[in-house]
Amino acid sequence: IITTGSTRDLGKSLKLSFEGLKKGLSVCIFPEGGRTTNGDIMAPRPGAGILSAESNTPIVPILIDGAVDTLSHLHPKFSFPKIRIVVGDPIIPPVDSTDSKMLYQGIVESWRKEVVELRSSL
Repeated sequence: IITTGSTRDLGKSLKLSFEGLKKGLSVCIFPEGGRTTNGDIMAPRPGAGILSAESNTPIVPILIDGAVDTLSHLHPKFSFPKIRIVVGDPIIPPVDSTDSKMLYQGIVESWRKEVVELRSSL
């Protein structure tokens, strides 16, 4: 498990995640960087886009529906709600880009759009 808790851990966690991807391992990332406080899908951070573009690895968007109903800001009491997991189609990173920062952000914005669409299809 590679954990991050602050920006000081970011470089190390990206490096370890990149090495795992290059070895053919799967890496689970929560692009928003934390749990939602209002139930909405939050804006993603660029880390997943960096890993996807630099390792040429697709991102598979996954919606975890119902998790906000268990021990969250909106529902502080512990409960056992029904949770659905919906898997979307892989997002293949583009190969050409002159602006890396825009490339990384574009990849995670594609992830966010796909997760929003998965949620609206429920």
